[in-house]
Amino acid sequence: ITWLGEIWPGQPMRWEIQADDSGRRDEADPEPGWSTRFSLELPQLGEVGADMAIGAGGIPLNLEARTRQAAELMRAAAHELVESLAAAGVTAPQLQITCHDGAS
Repeated sequence: ITWLGEIWPGQPMRWEIQADDSGRRDEADPEPGWSTRFSLELPQLGEVGADMAIGAGGIPLNLEARTRQAAELMRAAAHELVESLAAAGVTAPQLQITCHDGAS
């Protein structure tokens, strides 16, 4: 599924969702998971993308910024994101933030 629209007025977003049959399933978790990706342009961060694999073990997050400055801002606030997800009952066993140029 691909959705193109406005996440809030004046804020376009592209969101893709698909069944995750990548072989990450094991005998303890036989249910298929879901992979999702979205990208949007934020006022202070610029273009940002996120990849997530949703399954019983939580949601590993891979975030990508277009600039190193935006990636640094995202890293500085990463603990707040993890805490907010935990408060909502979502485990983020992995959080990786990279820059568009491939820098980690």
